[in-house]
Amino acid sequence: MRVWLGIAMLIHGYRSVIGGEMAGFVEYIDSFGIPAPEIMGWLAKGSEFLGGIFLILGLLSKISALFIFITMLVATLVIHKGALIGSPGELTWCYLLISLAIMIQGAGKISLDHLIVTRKK
Repeated sequence: MRVWLGIAMLIHGYRSVIGGEMAGFVEYIDSFGIPAPEIMGWLAKGSEFLGGIFLILGLLSKISALFIFITMLVATLVIHKGALIGSPGELTWCYLLISLAIMIQGAGKISLDHLIVTRKK
């Protein structure tokens, strides 16, 4: 779950952060009345991009999942207005709930987080 979410977030964030689509994303979120869309756009896509990398590695997983959770909460409630099954908001609900699960359960045994914790003991 953690690696899958990490890959998905990395791909979503990459397109804006590295792929040159940030201006379009900023314009898109501005159309929903999100304050400071330039800053919020970079925070959202930065959370996806960097959070995705960290989740794949299993490093700082709970913190990365928290940032992704917040991003997906805004996407789900503000952009998709909480729409669920059969809508584009369906996927943001999945991302939201998976990030919540990672925040609760952590990265698991196959992660840098686990390696760091067990080395300290």
